[in-house]
Amino acid sequence: MDAPDTARQLLEQADSLAATAHRDTRWYARWLVLFGLLSLLTCALFAAFPGAPAVVLGMSVYGVGVAALVVWASRRGAATRYMTRLHLAVMAGFAVIWTATMVLGTRSDDPAVVFLTGGGLILLLTVAGAWVVTRRGGRRP
Repeated sequence: MDAPDTARQLLEQADSLAATAHRDTRWYARWLVLFGLLSLLTCALFAAFPGAPAVVLGMSVYGVGVAALVVWASRRGAATRYMTRLHLAVMAGFAVIWTATMVLGTRSDDPAVVFLTGGGLILLLTVAGAWVVTRRGGRRP
């Protein structure tokens, strides 16, 4: 085998790996957006049904949704090296926003505004994370 054939094979292998990386990062971008939408839905339930019904209904929906996302994530392909840092950063931001939303929302005179704002901020955070994934995750060769 001569050098041009070897180089061609290596380029084909690199293209194949790039396509795999692109595919494997797209699922995580979708996961982030779905997580953000689930958080917004839960906050909307808290806004619509104040008190105990919100806790039972909202956290039931949230628990089932997060469990489904975890199962989906466990069946996905390999992650790129930066995804762990990105996931930790997004989840840290989520924890801060979620905690502030729950604390302020339960003590507010107008909890609907607080819950919907918090849910919207979480969705913005996860969409930003998804954007980073699609930008850094490699483009299709």
